[in-house]
Amino acid sequence: MTPVALGFSFLAGVLTVLSPCVLPLIPIVLGSAAAEHRYGPTALALGVGLSFALIGAVLAGLGHALGVDLAAFRVLAGGVLIAQGAILAQSSSTSTTAGSS
Repeated sequence: MTPVALGFSFLAGVLTVLSPCVLPLIPIVLGSAAAEHRYGPTALALGVGLSFALIGAVLAGLGHALGVDLAAFRVLAGGVLIAQGAILAQSSSTSTTAGSS
């Protein structure tokens, strides 16, 4: 695994933490970490970033070792995301129409 790939894995972990569903929890978690120790928020950020980078690197290495075809994996992952979106859209439209009766 190259340093560039590790850097991108780290960046992906940082961006994942800043997703809209996690963002409101950050002040609570950082406040709790700061209450425990002066360097708590720094340790928390490093731990989360390093764990995402490590997991990304291990999974990428595992995929490479197993010979997973990257193009096929992208198509499969895209199909899963589209299916999940369709399920969520269906669920959302069903609950909206059910409430209007």
